[in-house]
Amino acid sequence: MRRAVQGLHAAIDSVARKVESAVDNVRSRATSTAETVQEGATQLLDAEEALLESVRTTVRKHPLLALGAAFAAGVLLSRLISSR
Repeated sequence: MRRAVQGLHAAIDSVARKVESAVDNVRSRATSTAETVQEGATQLLDAEEALLESVRTTVRKHPLLALGAAFAAGVLLSRLISSR
């Protein structure tokens, strides 16, 4: 009986180590994925800021061109929407 109990304890310990290893592996991958997503979000925000600043600079340098482009875009959108 004692050997059976010891064997059972050894089997349980072995399974526990395997489960712990799997949990650590999943945790590590989840952390890595979260860091990658965070880096991507930061890069996206930086790109958004750069694009917005570029548009602001262009509008300041060429205000009439920007106004004309906005008007043309409005006309185009109006026609697309009204054609439905």
